[in-house]
Amino acid sequence: IPAANFNITAPTILYAQWITVTTNAATSVTASGATLNGLVNVNNLSTTVTFEYGLDTSYGTTVTADQSPVSGASDTPVTYALSGLAVNTEYHYRVVGSNVFWTAYGDDATFWTLANPPSDVVMSNVTASSVDITFNVNGNPASTEFAIHEGRFNKYVQADGTLGDTPVWQTAAAWGLPKTITGLNVATIYGFSVKARNGAGVETTSAAATSVVIMGTCSSSAVTVTSTADTGANTLRQAIADICAGGTITFDPAMSGKTITLASTLPLNKSMTIDGS
Repeated sequence: IPAANFNITAPTILYAQWITVTTNAATSVTASGATLNGLVNVNNLSTTVTFEYGLDTSYGTTVTADQSPVSGASDTPVTYALSGLAVNTEYHYRVVGSNVFWTAYGDDATFWTLANPPSDVVMSNVTASSVDITFNVNGNPASTEFAIHEGRFNKYVQADGTLGDTPVWQTAAAWGLPKTITGLNVATIYGFSVKARNGAGVETTSAAATSVVIMGTCSSSAVTVTSTADTGANTLRQAIADICAGGTITFDPAMSGKTITLASTLPLNKSMTIDGS
């Protein structure tokens, strides 16, 4: 049997280790931006790294990580700073690594942009026991919830307009602005601010409290104090509310040697004489 000639060519085997990609929590979240974060290990394969993001897991927008392309064989942090996002909105995102062999996807993650701080807190229709409050939602979506805080006594406006210890969160529509706050003490200074919270429960507060002095209509040019209580009839606080400008407040002789303990500052916002002799 004659010998045969054979040409044997060995197959080429291409081998590469897996790349790993991990989606990390977003940071530096504001009302209009956030920094996306991830961690990749490309095992010495030059890899393009991107982030996909959008309002759901369909994403819809792709951006290239600042560190892309990534090479080397160690865990490498990757980031991208987003801007121009919608206020108080939930976003989905994930990190993606892609090279000549395959594409790897990180897990889906989410974040909420912050709510804008409410603005233009305005007090009106002040009476001896109530005041109306309104505020500007400042571009927040209709689903944004707000709480109205009174800072001098650390109370919150309740759904019925009274003050209580627990914050009540409602949309601006549910508050029915202007909201009437009731049960206030006469001759007392109150300071109201409004807080908003996003869908994740993170709060933002109006820049500064708006103060209001609750005062009644003057009824006399001479008032006598007979009670040591802080509020109510015949008290010094009520006398300051009732006295007309230029009038005189005196104390009943039975008050001699007694102490009046005040829960808050007395608003002396008109001319008067307080005679303690």
